[in-house]
Amino acid sequence: MISIVLYGRNDSYGYNLHKRGALSLNCMAEVLTDPADEILFVDYNTPDDFPTFPEAIRDTLTERARKMMRILRVRPHIHERYRSRTHLKALEPVARNVAVRRSNPSNRWILSTNTDMIFVPQRSGSLTEIARDLAAGFYHAPRIEIPETLWESFDRLAAGNIIRTVRE
Repeated sequence: MISIVLYGRNDSYGYNLHKRGALSLNCMAEVLTDPADEILFVDYNTPDDFPTFPEAIRDTLTERARKMMRILRVRPHIHERYRSRTHLKALEPVARNVAVRRSNPSNRWILSTNTDMIFVPQRSGSLTEIARDLAAGFYHAPRIEIPETLWESFDRLAAGNIIRTVRE
């Protein structure tokens, strides 16, 4: 029903990336309920001798998140063809395209988002249930920033509690 598309790299970019990423991935898995739902993480340009970002945080991911996630790796030699045209180490359009092209073709929805998001469904406990009856189209949701101190207080493995706290 839903393919969530994410990208990143194992480079510690941003404040407490590993914790925010684990919290987000665990919460995303928590709101997906259809057996066809998936989380596609494109690890873009992580050095070959490093694990992918999801592999680096595997011990902080819930079993549910680990089962729903597929990791697609775009190695540095692929990024080389773009390096002369950009200073960026991760190319978002390329990474997202890799995931979309490999998403489950039976899924009706693609949710393109980032690894620091927590979805708080208002009408039900499941993002899958909400999306099931939506008309075809492009949907956009507002982003509400969560203070770093709140991120710090969350238990990575308690996705349901995190979603309830953010809702409150």
